[in-house]
Amino acid sequence: MLFKKNKYLILNYEISAGIPFKWEFEIEDESIVEFVEKKTLKSKSRKPLCGGPVYTDYKFKGLKEGETKIIFKFVSITNEYDESREEHKVRVDKDNNIYLVHE
Repeated sequence: MLFKKNKYLILNYEISAGIPFKWEFEIEDESIVEFVEKKTLKSKSRKPLCGGPVYTDYKFKGLKEGETKIIFKFVSITNEYDESREEHKVRVDKDNNIYLVHE
């Protein structure tokens, strides 16, 4: 099953403010997919964040036809230990549209 066909793919990740973890990613084949930008979204609340959720959009684009994976790791800032990981299989078509592939 195919999903989200576009010139850009945006993956959104949440983290709690104030914890010593961060999301990192790697692209399995950087000749197929390229990272464009990261944008942190502000809380809808006007109050300062203290342990509340922080959302980040990671934007990618297709460079050439093919399939690869984007792998996100939830990493400890203090000792670089991977707490968890998520893999996203992506496909780029001949027109450089990029989309997630759900199996």
